[in-house]
Amino acid sequence: LGGLSQGAALAIDVMLHAPEHIASIAGCFCLRGMMQGETHVDLPQKQVAHRSKSCPIFVYHGKSDVTVPWKLAWKSYEWLAENGFQVDYCFEKDISHASDSLQEYQRVGQFIAGLA
Repeated sequence: LGGLSQGAALAIDVMLHAPEHIASIAGCFCLRGMMQGETHVDLPQKQVAHRSKSCPIFVYHGKSDVTVPWKLAWKSYEWLAENGFQVDYCFEKDISHASDSLQEYQRVGQFIAGLA
């Protein structure tokens, strides 16, 4: 499961709110977006603990992004790391919000391949 910009926020929200019996979410990638603050407000801790054990997260963001500044994105994902999720961050110096990056595609491909 994954998304870009607002799609990243949606992917995180869906992953966190999916019922426990939906075990097919093997991982989540978030590209140039951030987790919305209200996403985790109503989550039962048991559900978070269950999902954190089975769903690694990959975050790719540009340090030149002025639409979603990278420090805000990083801080938004810290809640996940603090709650047991394995979060792999990749922040690239010259990537903006609208950039098209071959390295981004390669890193996402590696993340997905590693889920198998």
